[in-house]
Amino acid sequence: MQMVIDVLCAYLRMPYTPRPDAPSEQPGQPVPPSASPTTVIDLSWLRSTEPDDVQREKQQAAREEHRRRVLEFASFREVRHTIIRIIGNHLRENTRWRGKDYDFTGAVFDGGHLVGAHFTGGRVPFNGAVFSGGTVDLSAASGACPGGLLEAMERGEQGVVGLPEHWRPANDENGQQEDPSASPDASDR
Repeated sequence: MQMVIDVLCAYLRMPYTPRPDAPSEQPGQPVPPSASPTTVIDLSWLRSTEPDDVQREKQQAAREEHRRRVLEFASFREVRHTIIRIIGNHLRENTRWRGKDYDFTGAVFDGGHLVGAHFTGGRVPFNGAVFSGGTVDLSAASGACPGGLLEAMERGEQGVVGLPEHWRPANDENGQQEDPSASPDASDR
């Protein structure tokens, strides 16, 4: 069982980039810099020596390449979200998947449903994980807060992570936030 979990987690740790940006209107042309009162801007790139049909072909090729990259991204994202859903389903039920190690070190999460997952007995490191866009819902999860999760959330840019109340940092007597994943038993799971 642990071997299957290791393979699924390894897939989530594979290099993964967010959705590709739209192509520029002038493929291969630099984006003009923003101007300030003292900025000298080189506008020579605006004078194109290529015929209009060549420019249109390049723009069409850039749009097709962008479409291909978006479809490829959507395929990878679907597989990743399916893996997260499968893990969550197995951790919600009383199955042999509970108590196992789930290594999310360095994984990129751009969505996922782990509501009610039961994290106990195994190691579940999130050290270096990235939350980038989408919603990762861990609300109603039980067990100790996985190691590195709160730090990963702080580094996240656009993602929203739902946490159970008992995983949220509490303020100590000095008003500083305490990290529940930093408890001695959190990293031993």
